[in-house]
Amino acid sequence: MKELEDREGHLETPAAIAYEEGWKFGRAAMDSPNAVTSMKSHILDRDWVEGRSLGISASDALKRVLQRCAGGWQDGMKSATQVATGAACPTSFSTQERETFESVFQQAGLPEIVWVNEPEAALIGSRTEDGEWLTSELGDQEESVVVVDVAANRTTASLLAVARRREHLRVDLVAQRSAPVGGEAVLGRLAGLLCERGSGHRENPYWQITARREARNIGRGEGASAIPLGEDLGGNTVEVSLAEWEQEASDELESIAAVASECVEAGEDLLRSIRRNQKRTRRHRYIAAGGGWLLSPVGRRLNFLSPFAGREGIRDATFVVSRGAARYGAMVYGLEPEIEFRSSQRPAIGVELGNGLTDKVLPEDWEEGDTGFRVYTNSEYLSGAMRMRWFSGFAGEALSNRLIAEKLVEFETQTKGGLLLGVKLEATSRDRLRADFRDLRSGHHLGDVLIELKG
Repeated sequence: MKELEDREGHLETPAAIAYEEGWKFGRAAMDSPNAVTSMKSHILDRDWVEGRSLGISASDALKRVLQRCAGGWQDGMKSATQVATGAACPTSFSTQERETFESVFQQAGLPEIVWVNEPEAALIGSRTEDGEWLTSELGDQEESVVVVDVAANRTTASLLAVARRREHLRVDLVAQRSAPVGGEAVLGRLAGLLCERGSGHRENPYWQITARREARNIGRGEGASAIPLGEDLGGNTVEVSLAEWEQEASDELESIAAVASECVEAGEDLLRSIRRNQKRTRRHRYIAAGGGWLLSPVGRRLNFLSPFAGREGIRDATFVVSRGAARYGAMVYGLEPEIEFRSSQRPAIGVELGNGLTDKVLPEDWEEGDTGFRVYTNSEYLSGAMRMRWFSGFAGEALSNRLIAEKLVEFETQTKGGLLLGVKLEATSRDRLRADFRDLRSGHHLGDVLIELKG
């Protein structure tokens, strides 16, 4: 098939997809990234074959993809004095897994391999200046680097962000999608903003939040006047981490308590904003994060909160993030969610999903020349800690805006135990939020929790 070239004449990074007649390589395969994901997931399974008539194994298929990448990449890098391959993978990768991938890389003709452990690298990279971290990993003579994301749903954002600070360094990305199409520059910008927001957390990259709860009528029997948070949730002091949010609550009561704790996390900056901005205007710059790709359950639950900005806010938005938030915004403000994305060269606000599709949130009066950003977001690009920081900042801002304007936010969520919960979140004073819980199936009031935010 005909190879496609970018504006500089370099071959675009290829992808692969398994059809009934066999593997298909190249730009046309970007319609589905599932084949590349499957190759990486099954590379250690000698019996795994998805090439159908070709009978090609996962490692062979990945090698062919990388060979095409290496060929075009090396043609454009003949003048480079030294090159390297950065392989981004989770820290949990075993020696066997690394050796298998490294063998495939070498057979494909890629240069020396440098393993980049994620998500630790995102935190390390965020606190370096002028590419010091990248230099310590790759050396200071490289003029080009190929970044291979070897594990599905992991991040390469940290490496890209730091690499972009070295102006002489060219970066090629081999990830779930085929062509870079400018995505690295956007990701670098995103990662830089995220890292900037996360500064000052070196000792503890998460947030410690203290909540004082006054629980009444929880529904666990008569006389239940106050139920403490479970030990697995940190007692009354909740140190937020992905592992804690992913724990299964031992019973429904602890699930309800977890929701209350997450409300504290989401409203972390609310009252500080109220104190600082008693007369703040409500022209919002952000269409905030809060989508299904967030690992934190509170991200999924608060997805409906964004965006709040309205038509003008969408026009001036800094970011539009997540498919769910985009569609919600389009419906709320009467925008057609299926507006044709006319051209990749035209400025637009949209969400590039991992499967190559774009979710559109375009004002109906959008005209060429209007400013906006096409933002690429999905879980493989941002580590868990970075996503948590993003959510704390942007979704907290959205929650703040909504509560300042309306004093009350209501939403629905389903606990892991199957309880369909109605939650009403209300700002009762400068330093308190009240979360009220109701069983939506039975209509029973389960109680309410008073949350005190410590500045």
